[in-house]
Amino acid sequence: MKSRFRRADLILKTLTIFIITTLFTNSLTLAQETETTDFNFEKTEEKEIKGKIVNEYNGEGIPFANIVIENTLTGTSTDDDGNFSLKYPVDLENNNIFISVIGFSSKRFKLSELEKVENVIIQLKPINYEIISINIEAESKVLYGYVRKTIKNVGENFITGPFEYNFNYKNTYIAGNLNRVTESQGIITDDSGYIQQTPPKLFKSRTYTFSNTTRNYRVKPYKTGMTNMDELLKYDIVRSHTSIFSDANLYQYRLELMDSEPYDGDTLLHIAFKNLEPDLITTQDAYIKYYEGELYILKNAGVLIKCVIKGSSTKKSVLGKSYYVKGNNDLFGEDIRYVATIMYHNQGDKYHLSSINLNETFVTENKLKGKSVTQLIIPDHKMLDHKPSIGIRDFYNNPDGY
Repeated sequence: MKSRFRRADLILKTLTIFIITTLFTNSLTLAQETETTDFNFEKTEEKEIKGKIVNEYNGEGIPFANIVIENTLTGTSTDDDGNFSLKYPVDLENNNIFISVIGFSSKRFKLSELEKVENVIIQLKPINYEIISINIEAESKVLYGYVRKTIKNVGENFITGPFEYNFNYKNTYIAGNLNRVTESQGIITDDSGYIQQTPPKLFKSRTYTFSNTTRNYRVKPYKTGMTNMDELLKYDIVRSHTSIFSDANLYQYRLELMDSEPYDGDTLLHIAFKNLEPDLITTQDAYIKYYEGELYILKNAGVLIKCVIKGSSTKKSVLGKSYYVKGNNDLFGEDIRYVATIMYHNQGDKYHLSSINLNETFVTENKLKGKSVTQLIIPDHKMLDHKPSIGIRDFYNNPDGY
């Protein structure tokens, strides 16, 4: 009986060793086959489509168009000129590709159709922006893209290099029984042109002089002789890269498309903006309460041709909105509300400042309601063949000596 159990035990052990040996051998063989065929589960064959999304109406490239393979997370977007490159796994070639962008009709294609073409050109038809159902988040991304493109294109579209402006200046100040009018002509000299500079360097790159000044009042105190020209020129946001016109500040603003219309062979975008948390850095106003406005941008050219800035601040120094003051001794006013309209003009294929109109209402230190209207008109500019010396600013506009 014992010998029978020993025999069965020996058979079981022998069978177990055989099974283990067989499994090891098969595993080794499989590993060798895998190694020789270089099979790798992590590698997937990819294909690539390159091309351009263009406006069907004028052939211009469409920036920031969305390109997505449906029912997947695979996609891309066009660059500033409408070009794109899309890589995707080969097993998706039977899927549809969907192209969309705000302001244009969408299109859908089979990937397998597009991959046969070396350089794909896809035309989208412009449509009216007056759409009730619109993806707000997608629209916002597109609008930020247009503003960033406009900031990026300053060096290409605006004057770069030394130049001079001729200007006409007029300020009307009304408060209580006061009705003061100052008119003047002058020259603004810029030794660098529309390039991005730090605020101190920008200040040193520009100066101005007044001439032919007339007033309906006599200037006695030093304060009343000031023109606040430096503050006025800060509204030239393209030159100063301040406010919304700065990559560093842009995402502090909420953007909304108000309108779109054909304009001189391009499309004029009317974009409203609002500063979500206004402060000195993003608005150049030390006592800001709210700050919003409107941009008018040529979409294809990427040029700002008009800007409207609306703001309110608790008080203001006589030196300008960007200065802090202690006490009430150096206040221009309190409860200030202002609207600035800035225009840009194309002259000789380059843009430059055309005009600034600043309207302010306020309460004076004597608790009188006041109003100030300042107009700066720039009819033309002259390029300089050398870098001018920048002198001291004519802050006080008091050439007559009184």
